[in-house]
Amino acid sequence: MSLKKVFFAILSVLALAGFAFATPAFAADGGQLFNANCASCHGGGANYVVAPKTLQDDAMKQYLTGYTDDPAGAISYQIIHGKGSMPGFGRLKPDEVDAITAYVIEQAEKGW
Repeated sequence: MSLKKVFFAILSVLALAGFAFATPAFAADGGQLFNANCASCHGGGANYVVAPKTLQDDAMKQYLTGYTDDPAGAISYQIIHGKGSMPGFGRLKPDEVDAITAYVIEQAEKGW
């Protein structure tokens, strides 16, 4: 058997072992997604572009349309569509939007 065939055989076994023992996929991590997509403008619940429009619960009640009646719906809509100086993040998958939404709500309840 040639060295090249041995190398590919070993590589194949390692790849299969990796799939066999891989951990199952978990739901999207809201904190990681927030840090990757939102934190540059909203780190720590702040708003570095329009200072009063933070991700604090009281500010979202005041500035985010529909937040009082449906916090998750209002946040998800804002993430997907954007508004004003905030761009929409329609490229995110629905489960990613849901994860970020849940993270924002959780952090707002904790006061960031």
